[in-house]
Amino acid sequence: MKLDKSKLNLTDCYQCGKTLKNVSYQRTTPKRCSKCRFEGRGDNAELRKIYKQFLKKPTKPAEDEMVFEDDPRALKEIEYGKVRRVSREHHAKETTLSELI
Repeated sequence: MKLDKSKLNLTDCYQCGKTLKNVSYQRTTPKRCSKCRFEGRGDNAELRKIYKQFLKKPTKPAEDEMVFEDDPRALKEIEYGKVRRVSREHHAKETTLSELI
């Protein structure tokens, strides 16, 4: 995207036109506002736009999708293996430097 610098107002965002905050130096190149910088970052800009469209129009689940019934075999399932509920870390009450003193 090539920009014509002579037609741009350097105090405004060159994508959306929002006024940028004042700075102590004179801008020599066109800049983007924080929102436009964020949206243009990364390789998934098109994917982000599609995601935002889906957020605007959420789908409603069908009636048969509203209820989840667990498999009755899962209720009778026995979990095998060792389950640790206490941390295996060892906390010393004294430091190794106490042996030298």
